Amino acid sequence: MSSISATGDLTLKPGMSATAGRFREPMPDMCCTMTCDRWGQTMGARMPKRHAATGRRKGGGQFVPISYPMAHSDAWRSLSGSAIKVWVELRSRYNGRNNGDLSLSHSEAEDLLAMGRGTVNRAFKLLEERGFIRKTRQGCRQARLATLWAVTDRPLRIGEPATNDWQRWRYPKTDRRYSGGTMRCVAFRKSTGGGENF
Repeated sequence: MSSISATGDLTLKPGMSATAGRFREPMPDMCCTMTCDRWGQTMGARMPKRHAATGRRKGGGQFVPISYPMAHSDAWRSLSGSAIKVWVELRSRYNGRNNGDLSLSHSEAEDLLAMGRGTVNRAFKLLEERGFIRKTRQGCRQARLATLWAVTDRPLRIGEPATNDWQRWRYPKTDRRYSGGTMRCVAFRKSTGGGENF
């Protein structure tokens, strides 16, 4: 409500506005609040999340990256489902500094991934043959030494590029899945000097 002073001037209550000679109470801020909330949610959903080079997303947990060249390579497409599961389990143990010291025993893989011993053995052998992992130390049960592994999509030592041995594997030319040497991966290797940046 407005009031008239002794001098005849109109006195407006705080928050009131005059429009076309009329005085109007302000509208509640509910609409503005809802609009801002929705806008914030929309903007938050559209804002891309940045990935750190260490395999960790800001505001989230760690992740296992699979680059497009790797996913499109003959080597990756030739892997069995069991081999991919073993690789993901082993790759998830990389923390940015321990490549070459990754450990995943066959018995542990059997329990975690619900696989038989023969399936685990074949998975490790296939990953080695295709160039996704490399053995850095042979384990010894009597000495209680675990077999250690390195993944080839990450540098073994600081300052060195990743070897990406899987890029050199391809189907035999007699195989219908032969892709001419995976030219996309060859071009990518030349453009990055052998390493991967993603």
